[in-house]
Amino acid sequence: MSKEAAMLVSTDMSLTWENSRGGKMILAPETDYYLAECTDSLENTINSDKQGNLDGETFISSSLGIRHFALKGFFNTASGGADMKRMIERTFNATLPGTLTYYNTRTQTTRKIECRLESLPEVKLDGGNLTFSIELAALKPLWSGGGMSGTISTINKLGHFPIIIPPEKFVFGYRMNVFENIIDNIGDVECGVTFRLTASLGTVTNPSIKHNDSGACIKIMYDMQMGDYFDVVCFPDRAQITLNGATDVMQYLTDETRRQFFTLYVGRNVIGYDADVNVGNLDVSYQSTDLYLGV
Repeated sequence: MSKEAAMLVSTDMSLTWENSRGGKMILAPETDYYLAECTDSLENTINSDKQGNLDGETFISSSLGIRHFALKGFFNTASGGADMKRMIERTFNATLPGTLTYYNTRTQTTRKIECRLESLPEVKLDGGNLTFSIELAALKPLWSGGGMSGTISTINKLGHFPIIIPPEKFVFGYRMNVFENIIDNIGDVECGVTFRLTASLGTVTNPSIKHNDSGACIKIMYDMQMGDYFDVVCFPDRAQITLNGATDVMQYLTDETRRQFFTLYVGRNVIGYDADVNVGNLDVSYQSTDLYLGV
């Protein structure tokens, strides 16, 4: 199903284009490059199967296609139209990829998407106005936000001895360490994530990271020394593990039942971590980019 809709163009928003060579231009209402209209279209392809005499069809998969943008406006100037035409053609260069950035001053919303020009910008005289029309295509159709990062490991490595006082007597005990935490995916769709597992306080044997909601787990069969770190990259189009920022070390995933790379669900994700020996020496952090269907 394809969707074509007009993005709400108001004085609160602007679109900034920056090509791969640093050429930059801002399109917005009430500016020299007056943005009057912005539409985008996006198709979602659904694959299904018709089985025997069953009513309907069985869902197999779905995927988004290329997102197409059409930007329209006019040059808000009484003179210098020729120079402005050359500037827009030079900045929106059909041979260069670029990034389109949406910004709304009222909501403080910023979204970015990588695009290419589908054709040369069209500039023409229309009823006394010098108008422009620009068509862009985003091969990766999702907008990206500011990103998400944080620490998962919640263990109190310095030690903690809380005192519990029931009504009748004193009971002394240790706080139980819970080796899990929550990552809140604030975007509209599932997204990839990169974890860093660091042996910060000493050796760690066979660390693992787990998505508790789905049960997917990645276990690395390796004796980490103090200061060693693994980067575990979990993206729909890329699964990778590196040791100390160097080479790919996928050979350490020798447990066939625990080499399941995963993405973050929309909303709440419970992420756990463990190790065969010295899990208390393990620090776990993450970085991710929130993704959106629209602005």
